[in-house]
Amino acid sequence: MAVSVDELFELVKVPGVSGYEKPIAEYIKKKVEELGFDSKIDPLGNLWVEVKGRGKSKYVLAAHMDELGLVVSKITENGFIKFKKVGGIDDRILPSTHVTVHGEKGSVDGVITMTPPHLRIKAEEMNKVLEWHELMIDVGASSREEVEELGIRISTPITFKKTLSLLRNNRFATRSLDDRTGCYILLKLLEKLSKEEPEADVTVIFTVREEVGLHGALAASNVLEDFDLAVAIDTTNATDYPGLPDVYSGTLKLGEGPALRLVDRVFTATWKAREFVEGVAREHNIRYQPLVTGGGTDAMALSLYGGPRNSIAICIPTRYTHSLVEVEQKDDIEETIKLLEAIVNTSYR
Repeated sequence: MAVSVDELFELVKVPGVSGYEKPIAEYIKKKVEELGFDSKIDPLGNLWVEVKGRGKSKYVLAAHMDELGLVVSKITENGFIKFKKVGGIDDRILPSTHVTVHGEKGSVDGVITMTPPHLRIKAEEMNKVLEWHELMIDVGASSREEVEELGIRISTPITFKKTLSLLRNNRFATRSLDDRTGCYILLKLLEKLSKEEPEADVTVIFTVREEVGLHGALAASNVLEDFDLAVAIDTTNATDYPGLPDVYSGTLKLGEGPALRLVDRVFTATWKAREFVEGVAREHNIRYQPLVTGGGTDAMALSLYGGPRNSIAICIPTRYTHSLVEVEQKDDIEETIKLLEAIVNTSYR
């Protein structure tokens, strides 16, 4: 199935900061229902889709809808906006960045402040990385009242401006590929399953609040009925570029297929899940890369809560994760779709 970067970018553009996923959930829900599937949004905001197959096995596939972002914490008397980070954002990317403040009356453009080098007095200040609490957002207002008239309040969500760059070798760069790529992959799989009944019954969950503690998957896992295998579809760090520590360098490459995330900071894939997914990939000549890394995914929550259950994460290699210029390769997305299609058409063993 052909991958469309333009379609993926449409997903990327929809706001959905962790805890504020309603716009992206409604966007995906509409796409799902256009394919002929019923869907529901639970009280926390997870979007559920049930696909009835031939019942040979029962699988759960999950990708998180939420993205890293900011939230308004204070509005100053002279019209600047103080903020807090939502999720694991590196302070180095913040100064002089374009943002969108999603006020009650509509979206408002803004920029994060930056002290020019000409105005830094001490030599040691020249190379200092400004921390998030030292920065503010400028929307062009001159007073707190003017900001509030724009529909901006304490707790209003803020996203980073998103652009798309098409690179060489089927590669592209944009923001929030973590994890709109996973959402795109599940939508493409559902498109396929709307035309061909799978061997397995499949529960697809577009989860919320992954970036702040796997909250959506934790809640979902506690109410899921018994299943054979859960797969979290996410992104993970490609390490095929210069400047990385030797312990990581070259362990995961763009264009070599999805990563089977076997061990990370919070979870180890169950042996049965690993053997099954690797076996399916080999049977169908689908490239994959075994991976040991840091961080965590929804796979941990789906395996340990309401369980124990078999679970694994299948991840898209992504350069410069949690930055404004995440880079992926279309071939890896295509291979992931093929692998998931093969999984849902193979009985668990």
